[in-house]
Amino acid sequence: MTEFNNMHIERSNRIKEDGRGQGVSLKHAVDLRYAATLEQAFEYRNRGYEPVECSFGDTSVVGPLKLDHHGVYSEEEPVSVKAARIAMQPDFKPVTRFVVTGLPDPDAVYALLVLSGNLEPDLNIAKAIAELDIDPVGINRTAEPYIRNAIFEMKQIASLDIEGYKQAINAGLTAFKPGEIPEELKQSALLFEELREVEAKDAIKEIKNDVAFVVSDAASRDIWHRDASLVVQYKPGQKVVTVSGCSEAAAKRLGKKSVYELLGDRGFDNFYSEIDAILGVSGSGGRSDIGGTPRGEHVNEESARKIFEALLKKIKL
Repeated sequence: MTEFNNMHIERSNRIKEDGRGQGVSLKHAVDLRYAATLEQAFEYRNRGYEPVECSFGDTSVVGPLKLDHHGVYSEEEPVSVKAARIAMQPDFKPVTRFVVTGLPDPDAVYALLVLSGNLEPDLNIAKAIAELDIDPVGINRTAEPYIRNAIFEMKQIASLDIEGYKQAINAGLTAFKPGEIPEELKQSALLFEELREVEAKDAIKEIKNDVAFVVSDAASRDIWHRDASLVVQYKPGQKVVTVSGCSEAAAKRLGKKSVYELLGDRGFDNFYSEIDAILGVSGSGGRSDIGGTPRGEHVNEESARKIFEALLKKIKL
């Protein structure tokens, strides 16, 4: 068995029922591990931990539940919806051991909570999370049930480690609990959305030929696509690049051009190899309307600019 050198990964990461671990108080203990690399994700999977959205470039690590919808698993249901359906089965038994990677997002955190038996599943909430995960452009995030994502992000302190996931689980317990949302929490979320919009606008560095170059770690493409049909986002905290475009439905909602109008029938699948060539790596990928550089490959802003310039040359005006 491979021994990992990274002590914050190898140490015990059990989240206790007694509330220890970033204030998390759970009905059922969860043994949660963080994989910083593809090899670590495989190792934990082989030790019996269920991977949740453990994708690295064009490779995904999955367990018996197939909790991923990237790359070759893009036809699978979003993990929030799949997890809710599993947890609603009469013979459901909670899962207590998981391996995760990357920044904790609503989709993955919701799946962790309902599959561990710590949150009552609700398909309406699960589907809203999935919609915002897959195609948030043109959706009103201040309306119920979408506002729950805003509550989650408002309470979350995102970080690329196990502590980030513990804190996100705590945020998810509040945001995704079925039932009426307290009015005070709604009002706070509305203010959060106003601030998010201001910060998103400030993050736009250039717009040229309907393509925006953005520098931000925020998940705000729903805002950026109001100004541009295609977005190249450099995330300085993670040192990765995300490219995104409007789906046909989103383009119609916003009066923009879809990624397929601008890049052809395969969308960004026509462009990922060019990202690899610019960076001298392999593994850039994602879906036809959103994707980016491989997880684990650090990119600087200069390289992100080169990707932006290459995309400008690629589009069909």
